[in-house]
Amino acid sequence: MLGLTALEYYAFPLAFILVISLFVIRALRWNRAERILFVPITIMVVLCIAIPWITTDMRASRLWANLLARNDASILMFLGNDRQVTVSDPDEIAAFFALLKEARHVGAHHSYPVTKLQVRVGEGAYRYSIGPDSDRADEFWITDLSCNNGETELAQIQSHGLTEYLRKLKVLKPRPKR
Repeated sequence: MLGLTALEYYAFPLAFILVISLFVIRALRWNRAERILFVPITIMVVLCIAIPWITTDMRASRLWANLLARNDASILMFLGNDRQVTVSDPDEIAAFFALLKEARHVGAHHSYPVTKLQVRVGEGAYRYSIGPDSDRADEFWITDLSCNNGETELAQIQSHGLTEYLRKLKVLKPRPKR
């Protein structure tokens, strides 16, 4: 998220919308009563859009931090490419989490995850999916499957090291041909 806090990340667009609304009021030359009503209505509409947006982003950030905090797990189980691979070597587990921490976060774009593989951290209570991006090599969609209310997308990351790690385990299917 560009290194900004959630408040800063959303405050700039919200302030921009409010400034534009004030210019609209002035350009339309509304009377005092119309102006008085327009500002709070605009603020309420913006907040109705922004609050779910901010809370979803903050929740995903918290869940991402929870995933990275599980780096002391005793076991990782990868299910994909018609294989089930269990990793119990502490160094290999640490390497997986280091790759996640070092991965570059990328912004949303018009693509989707393909050939998702499932990762179980620990004794199976925490489940995640890693889906390679449909368009970009070395890019992955990480989703939390442990949530009570379905899947929650945590991040889109880019990591050549993660690609190599998953290929070494033989759980990553080759990218589909176009």
